Amino acid sequence: ATIDSDLVVHTTATIDSDLTVNNDAYISDSITAGNDIYASDNIEAGDSLVTHDLVVNGGISDGVSFGDTGQVLLADGAGGVSWTSPPWNRYTEAWNTWGISSSDTWVTVGVDSITGTTDTVICEIMVLNTHSSATTISYYAGGVREVGSTYSRQTDIWDKSAYVIDVKAINGQIQCYAENSYIKFRLVGWWSRR
Repeated sequence: ATIDSDLVVHTTATIDSDLTVNNDAYISDSITAGNDIYASDNIEAGDSLVTHDLVVNGGISDGVSFGDTGQVLLADGAGGVSWTSPPWNRYTEAWNTWGISSSDTWVTVGVDSITGTTDTVICEIMVLNTHSSATTISYYAGGVREVGSTYSRQTDIWDKSAYVIDVKAINGQIQCYAENSYIKFRLVGWWSRR
């Protein structure tokens, strides 16, 4: 069925075939759908059961807000829902190494070419001192941080040593610090929410 104006139902609605509403759909009690429901504007219903596809071209509200980018609706087990950010539960391995062209300063580096996304991800970065000498033991500073951070997240690293630190990549970028060209960076993996 296709309805070109508002659909108002004061009790329960049961839909056995596709329903397209080209405006608002208001159902004061509940809606049970066995097939697709399409509404170009709002769907408001009491208790709803949709056993097929639900397509919404506008927003979905939890009754308080429409949520933020990347958030999902989470059921509380008592019939309520709320917007939440999904956990950082997807880990992807990598093994990409780079150096930076400027020494003794923080440099913004894009990791999106490795992660394949500009979505916010948590990068696991190995910071390496590649200096090697049979006669001299040296240490040089290296570190990583979020773009825009004012923290000096760097530390001295002995010859042929490394440490691993996590950093949030926002818009596919992080900042790297290398005291000199012996300091290298290796993305060993990242956590994402999807």
